[in-house]
Formats: sequence, C-alpha cells, structure tokens
Amino acid sequence: MRAERVEVTWDVEHAKWSVRIVAGEEVIRRHSDVPKSSHEPTLRAAAAQMTRNEGYEMTPRWSSTASSNCCANIEGIKHIQKLIK
Repeated sequence: MRAERVEVTWDVEHAKWSVRIVAGEEVIRRHSDVPKSSHEPTLRAAAAQMTRNEGYEMTPRWSSTASSNCCANIEGIKHIQKLIK
C-alpha cells in the first residue's frame, strides 16, 4: 500500500514531532521522539520509518509545517526550524 501524503508537524501541546500518514480516507497520526532541533534528513528518515512500520510505502511528496493545526507544502524543514526556535 502507498501513502498518498506524509506530513511532519511540530505538536506544541505534546512538544514532539507529529507524523500524519494519509492513505485514501485513512489517516494515521503518530508522535516521534526525534528532538525538536533535528535536521531535515533525520525527520524524513523518522517519517519514512513510521510509514513503513504502519505498512505503507512513501511517495516522493513531502509536507511539513510549523504548527499542529495547519498544513502546507513547502521545501525543506530548515525554514520551519527557524520558525519554532
């Protein structure tokens, strides 16, 4: 099965990265223990591993945001890390 979209957001309430896996109408949310200061490759790897653990393959599309209640497609996470520091 293929995940249509995988989003990584900073969950302010839980102070953890939140990974949201979207596959059709199914949406799976998991929190990651990856540190807030992690770089993009680390966050991508964690999201990819969580996606595989749930039985899905990732598509090349990558989405990330700086808050838990909005969603946007952007290039990279470095910009986001600046926003949340």
